[in-house]
Amino acid sequence: MPPFGHEEAVAFFRGVIGAVAQGGVVLLAAKDDGRIVGAVQLGVDLPPSQPHRADVKKLLVHRSARRRSSKR
Repeated sequence: MPPFGHEEAVAFFRGVIGAVAQGGVVLLAAKDDGRIVGAVQLGVDLPPSQPHRADVKKLLVHRSARRRSSKR
């Protein structure tokens, strides 16, 4: 998405991979018929007094999966 270039995107996602590897971020994917149609990043690097919490950092949903019910 302009002006966000390819190199910036690669750097961003490498940072996400690093945060997941270090345990500060949980990455979940939603699949439909074997295709990933959504993803969410949850920040779990919170104070010890809040082990039950997480911050939604980024939520992405593919156009084809928007406004659909999970019941089929």
